[in-house]
Amino acid sequence: MSSCLAAIRAALTLSTLCGSALAGTYIVDAAGGPGSHFLDIQPAVEFAVPGDVILIRPGTYHPFVVSEGLRIIGQGAVVLTSGAPGSSVCKALGVPAGPALVISGINLSFVSSIEVNGCEASVIFDRMSYGNQVKIVDSSDVRLHRWNGAAGDFSALNSRVEIVETAFIGDGGSQGQHGNPWWPGGPGSTALLATDSRIHFVLSSATGGGGGGGYSGGDGGNGAHLVGGELIATGFGLAKIQGGLGGWGDDCGLDGNSGDGLISQGAVRRSNVQLLGGGSAGSSHCGNVGIGYYQGSGSSDLLVAPDDPVLTVQGVAAPGTGVSVTLRAEPGAIARLNLGATPLVLPAPGVAIEQLATRDRSIFLGLVPASGVITHVVNVPAGYPAGTMLIAQARLVYPVQAEVRRTNSCPLIVQ
Repeated sequence: MSSCLAAIRAALTLSTLCGSALAGTYIVDAAGGPGSHFLDIQPAVEFAVPGDVILIRPGTYHPFVVSEGLRIIGQGAVVLTSGAPGSSVCKALGVPAGPALVISGINLSFVSSIEVNGCEASVIFDRMSYGNQVKIVDSSDVRLHRWNGAAGDFSALNSRVEIVETAFIGDGGSQGQHGNPWWPGGPGSTALLATDSRIHFVLSSATGGGGGGGYSGGDGGNGAHLVGGELIATGFGLAKIQGGLGGWGDDCGLDGNSGDGLISQGAVRRSNVQLLGGGSAGSSHCGNVGIGYYQGSGSSDLLVAPDDPVLTVQGVAAPGTGVSVTLRAEPGAIARLNLGATPLVLPAPGVAIEQLATRDRSIFLGLVPASGVITHVVNVPAGYPAGTMLIAQARLVYPVQAEVRRTNSCPLIVQ
């Protein structure tokens, strides 16, 4: 370790011991502004220890790899530069059980990707922007929340993933050359591919990539393909899984076929989610219209009524302010909002969704009104430093059905 880094470590350690917080806080600023510790993200990540907070000031930064439970918070217009198309600009690799890895408020390019592989700790992404691909492998608890702009296409293998208010769009097929039979359009890709995984898909969308045009059009991609595992999709009419449009050919008979909405070879639990094939009957496009929902071998389907409840957060948490959380649920259900500082995944018999955070504070919300909506303001104490996180999750009792249901979680991250 250089003498400079050792001096920074010593100074920050003393500051931590004298203050109330146990975690170190480091500031990254590409411009090297006052009070900053690092010019780029990767050196800060390598210097920090589990539980530390890294605050990133506006600027453009290089890709980074993280293997510890840190909180990496963008404060303003934070952009990661991209390498080759499809390259990963943010990798979470082998984060061990312990403090969660939290990454929030970072903008990606349209050609860059995020990779999570072999993580035992919870990995939480919140308020990210754009991207080309999200790839998750062998990870026990990954949460994607409030992605601004399409996140490209998504794949998960042997993982548990919560997806809230996020849109995935498959890659479009390559463009061929009209008039050249040796140069057809390429197929679009599937937007969401989940293999032997548990996916909680909430108020989100997955749209297959469109087929490329050419002498003959490429086929559109599927919206989602479930291979084993489980998909829990909840939408209140706002979630959608749809196939991509087939590419245009040189004449009607050469148009590509449109993709299907959901292809299932696993267990599906769904409530009020639109499942749509690509294309539309009667349009000028002559390719086959996709099927909204195809159940293959090994599949099961549970259409839930009333709808499973959902929880969303509006705005950004800041010290001394309030942040609104909104619960959508069946009128007449009895609701309670739980807040916790530590993410976890704790199953309960007979309840579809696990407890997803410690129960450090519980707020009784009462009966869900006829509107089916309850909004509650969570006050953030003025003394909470940037990087502090609370996780909200609602628990409901349905008297008519005599059952308990839980919502998705929502991270409230102080900026």
